[in-house]
Amino acid sequence: FQGWQGVVHGGIVAALLDEVGIYACRARGEQFVTAELNVKYRTPVPANAMIQLDAELVSQKRKIFMVAARLSVDGKVLAEATSKVFSLDR
Repeated sequence: FQGWQGVVHGGIVAALLDEVGIYACRARGEQFVTAELNVKYRTPVPANAMIQLDAELVSQKRKIFMVAARLSVDGKVLAEATSKVFSLDR
């Protein structure tokens, strides 16, 4: 999962932030897809570090959910994302 030696590839970081964003919506339904994902890479993520992922539902308008997600190591945010998530539930 490395890009440069010892650093997690940015695509992996984005995938993790995307996934945790979907999980933040799961209390409101079963099936979701990401419509938009904006990632801010603050600092490289060390490949050997224990990471923490968290996300919160910021708002909902009908079937569109806005989510904020963070990836941190030792309490320091290394990457964050905002996403627009669409519910496929009827």
